[in-house]
Amino acid sequence: MNLVSLNKKWYETDSYKDVREIDILEDKKAENPTGRLQKRDLMKLVTRGLNRNERLIVILYYSEEMTMKEIGATLNLSESRVSQMHSSIVARLQAHLARRKAEFNDDN
Repeated sequence: MNLVSLNKKWYETDSYKDVREIDILEDKKAENPTGRLQKRDLMKLVTRGLNRNERLIVILYYSEEMTMKEIGATLNLSESRVSQMHSSIVARLQAHLARRKAEFNDDN
């Protein structure tokens, strides 16, 4: 373990305030606001057209990282039913993306 003074000068500036160690520390636990917005927008896009339970399965599984068993308990469904619904949702999303593949590959 290393100890570092957070008041140590990182470098001097021409202004009255020098830059100190504490001024440049990165908060590794801080959430990236852009990433959060992108994730929210992607979740809205993916869950569009799904019913309530299907939307919750996607959100709880991919965003909240819950297991199929935990999702089943939350939605009052069996673990196997949640798994079946999840497989159906993924297959529908894959088919939808396959139909729109030309849009993504268009060089225009």
